[in-house]
Amino acid sequence: MPRAYSEDLRRRVVADADKGLSIRAVADKYSVSPSFVSKITCLWRQDDEAAWPLPCGRAMP
Repeated sequence: MPRAYSEDLRRRVVADADKGLSIRAVADKYSVSPSFVSKITCLWRQDDEAAWPLPCGRAMP
């Protein structure tokens, strides 16, 4: 089962997207999907970093 992306990775993705890198360039740089970059950037802009989405699924032991 895939693991959730770390908060650190999410912050780096958003920071690079805000610097003006394209969604595809950011996705390639961090080996994530372009849809993840788009969604996390949109969520960050809506919430203004107030509430990062929590990882879904069960906790790993």
